[in-house]
Amino acid sequence: MPVVDMAETMGCDRQSVYNWIARYEEYGTGGLADRPRPRRPPKIKPDRIRALIVETAGITTSKQLISTIRKRFGISYSIVCCTTCFSKPYFAKIILI
Repeated sequence: MPVVDMAETMGCDRQSVYNWIARYEEYGTGGLADRPRPRRPPKIKPDRIRALIVETAGITTSKQLISTIRKRFGISYSIVCCTTCFSKPYFAKIILI
């Protein structure tokens, strides 16, 4: 499959596909695994997120969620961060617990 088609199928740019190919050629399938990335620790621990989910079952907007987080945990999130963080598959998996 051409790189352009693969990038379109995967929803990424061509450079990402070229990077995957290079990692595969150098390290095999193990090179395609996600690599650890430096980042700050989460502001809210998973057990507190579970409590938040129970408490916020009726919330439908990021602004409502931000307000609840501020009241419940005393932590401020921006709308962008809240929307990004809480739309990730990780958060969806916790909701199913």
